[in-house]
Amino acid sequence: MTIEVTTDRPTYRPGDTVSARVRVTSSKDMDDAVVELSLERIVEVPGNGACDRAAVAGRYLLDGETLAAGEREWTVELPVPRRTTPPAEPDDCADERYPPSGDAAAEGSYDAWIEPQERWGPPTSLGRGVHVRWAVRCEVGEGKDRQQQEQPVVVLAPPLAVAPPPARHRGEGEPACTITFSGLPAGSVRVGSSVGGRLRLVAHQEIDARGVRVDLVRVARSDPADDVLTWDVIATATASDALGLRPRQPRDFAFSLVVPADASPSVDTEGYVVEYLLRAVIDRPRRSDTVWDHVIAVHNSD
Repeated sequence: MTIEVTTDRPTYRPGDTVSARVRVTSSKDMDDAVVELSLERIVEVPGNGACDRAAVAGRYLLDGETLAAGEREWTVELPVPRRTTPPAEPDDCADERYPPSGDAAAEGSYDAWIEPQERWGPPTSLGRGVHVRWAVRCEVGEGKDRQQQEQPVVVLAPPLAVAPPPARHRGEGEPACTITFSGLPAGSVRVGSSVGGRLRLVAHQEIDARGVRVDLVRVARSDPADDVLTWDVIATATASDALGLRPRQPRDFAFSLVVPADASPSVDTEGYVVEYLLRAVIDRPRRSDTVWDHVIAVHNSD
């Protein structure tokens, strides 16, 4: 038996619909065949083997029926969830494109296996630490004798309008200098575009620094435990060369850097987060650097 799964296009935005075509070619008759098709989100943490896989939409194309030898084909519409972040309540996932699910689903329907709070999913994100994938999966067979085939699809990350929290000091104790960011975009930043702004440095003691830089850091971490899985500096901008900072003498510096075009977008899953930090670093010789982090979000669709 062979199973072919194709989709009308490779990428989708939240709220789009996947048109999936399934072709099953069987060399023998099946009297009690099951053919099911689903759109699934897969969240993996390669470092510890964790994998959470859930269907957000699906249908039984055959359920205990005859599948004659030869070729059979179906085309099915599978809605991509509009919601991209974990819901607080099942009603947060309400979407008129889906039939009732869970206990409210029609008897014998595929939707009985999908709980209402499962109709969501973060965008595709394949960087280090945390992987989010999407696939259209078809399963065919009788009883326990089943065969599967998957077709990967990409769900893009839309722009976000949420304002980030203020910058925070990274390190213990009182900082030798307070750094604030200004002039940053009001929402998320698209991959391949530049992000710039200004730093204000207010020293609380005399500091002789080798320079000031801004790093763009991709962080994958658990949530809410806040254990960092991976962090990578993916871009750097120099804000100042060697300088001296003195109390009550604020200094301002402009910076600009480019988010790499192949950067994976920011995601929030149940248990894991991928986020980006603008990290301002005062490089201090023979002392710990003074570091302040400012969270930004990254998207990859218009």
